[in-house]
Amino acid sequence: MKRFIILLLFSFILFKGKAQLNFNPNPFTTSTAITYSIPSTGTVSLYVYNINGVHVQTLMNDSLINAGTYSFNYTALGLPQGQYNFGLITSDTSFFARAFYMGGGVALGIDKVVDDSSPLIYPNPTSKTLSINYTGFKKINIIDLNGKTIKTIFTSDNTISISDINTGNYIVNVYSEQNQLITTQKVFKSE
Repeated sequence: MKRFIILLLFSFILFKGKAQLNFNPNPFTTSTAITYSIPSTGTVSLYVYNINGVHVQTLMNDSLINAGTYSFNYTALGLPQGQYNFGLITSDTSFFARAFYMGGGVALGIDKVVDDSSPLIYPNPTSKTLSINYTGFKKINIIDLNGKTIKTIFTSDNTISISDINTGNYIVNVYSEQNQLITTQKVFKSE
């Protein structure tokens, strides 16, 4: 039954004549499975762009590929964490998809995502302030779940205000003065 459904989905994609591009998982920590479908045989290019639209990697460049669905494992080596746009360009069409690279073993869906010796960010949930159990100068990035940096704070204080941020889930990254990632934590900002 599963194969039948996949075949129907694959046939529908080819019938519609559109290229497809998906990631699993997304967001990802070090690697993600990229699956792409192309409606007809032809040249295929797959490029990676940063959030500013600057080309950062070429995964395929004018490769001759038969119509079909393909999958491969992509490892984000040498890229800083952040949001990336992947462009699948074929002879007939193009398709762009967005992926969020968390970097360094960071994962969504759990509250504390680094080892037990890393600084704690609390309270969680919070409405007005966050306390960060890390002594010294630090850079704090607050990122929404779409990968957009909402707020960047440079401080030596252990408490920061987030009262100006909308209610929702955020990723809080804390960096040392040497710009090394100290901890990452998912935080819920309540009203």
